[in-house]
Amino acid sequence: MGTKKSTVVVIDKKEYNLSGFEEEDYLQRVAAYINQKITEMNQQDSYKRIPQDMKNLMLNLNLADDYFKAKEQAGTSSEKFSDLEKEIFDLKHQLVDAQMQLDDANTKIAEANAKLELVKQHNEQMQGQVEELEKEKRELTQKNESLSADLEEVLLK
Repeated sequence: MGTKKSTVVVIDKKEYNLSGFEEEDYLQRVAAYINQKITEMNQQDSYKRIPQDMKNLMLNLNLADDYFKAKEQAGTSSEKFSDLEKEIFDLKHQLVDAQMQLDDANTKIAEANAKLELVKQHNEQMQGQVEELEKEKRELTQKNESLSADLEEVLLK
């Protein structure tokens, strides 16, 4: 726990010496808040006409009302925060799942590309063999034509 601090604050035009473990600016903000509430209450004509003890009670009731509303809002905010944390967790989980699916898809694509490359290489080899066979066919056709011509010449003699 920190050291105890003292500060002078002005509330409803009166000075008060406050001490506590909070910082001076915090105590000044608390005093300013109370002054704001007093100013709000004093702006109402009906408030000005009631006795001081009733004014104090009304001020206390308004401060308590603000406290409970803030507490309720904090609870609601806390629930929303918890819901958002759960949603973030779920989204992170979905992101991890999507990343894993993407990695799997990339692996399959890489495998398919490797197979495609092998097929292309095999296709090029086959294309080379086809070209060699077509060349051999042309040569054989020329030999056949040459032999047919020689045979015809020999038969005609």
